[in-house]
Amino acid sequence: MIVENKISNDDAVFITAPAPIFSPNGVNTESIAKALRIDLDEINNGYPATIVNAGLETLIVPIKSLNGILSILYEPIIRVLIARGYIVRCEVPCPGIQ
Repeated sequence: MIVENKISNDDAVFITAPAPIFSPNGVNTESIAKALRIDLDEINNGYPATIVNAGLETLIVPIKSLNGILSILYEPIIRVLIARGYIVRCEVPCPGIQ
């Protein structure tokens, strides 16, 4: 990784990441779906779930729908609020909450 401090001239810092390295190891989408608490069919099989490293090792999971993404992001927050005694009312279906 190359970092160039150009604050004084350009009011910017430039960061160059290394070329991506894709892991040859397969990724088990069933395990990923279980860990994310989503249905397996929310993972888009048209694209590979993969691990890539371009300075930081990252798991890339192609999610089919906005609802799938929202359930990953908001379900834990909603569950914590409910556990703390808050009443949660959703004006639209709350992903991941029955």
